[in-house]
Amino acid sequence: MAHPLRVRILELLELDGPATATMLADRLNVRSGSTSWHLLKLAENGFVEEVDRGDRRRRWWRAVQRGWSMDHSDFAEDPELADASEILLGAVVSQQMLRANRFLRQEWSADWRQSWILSTELGLRLDPAGMAALREDLWKVIERYRAEPVAAESGTEQIVFQMQGFPYRAVES
Repeated sequence: MAHPLRVRILELLELDGPATATMLADRLNVRSGSTSWHLLKLAENGFVEEVDRGDRRRRWWRAVQRGWSMDHSDFAEDPELADASEILLGAVVSQQMLRANRFLRQEWSADWRQSWILSTELGLRLDPAGMAALREDLWKVIERYRAEPVAAESGTEQIVFQMQGFPYRAVES
């Protein structure tokens, strides 16, 4: 996964549904050979799978699951894996910021503009256990909303929820 293009490919498959390497290449402005190769690597690691659409000329791919997470500390003892993990997580954070900026440039109704979530809650003081408990509580809230299906005709949109929380140390100058 530790490649920015793989992060972008997986995001498109998760958000927009199945696609071919050519379709993804067009959306990402890269060569289809590149997307094909990265799709095979994602498939080898269980992130994507081929979808049978009855079209032998074009291979369709889909994300195996929506969303994923990883524990960066799992790789702390292997410097090479830790570096790859850092590259991957950096690509994910960059993609999240690009997605948020894209939202800001798009046309949305006043209702959507007033209801979107952007918070810079800086006043929390937690230890690692408190941070983990906060993360679990937030996931429970998200799961509760996911479990309450709403008809697409009722003015709903697919929501991308980006969550970040980490300790902060002042940079010494």
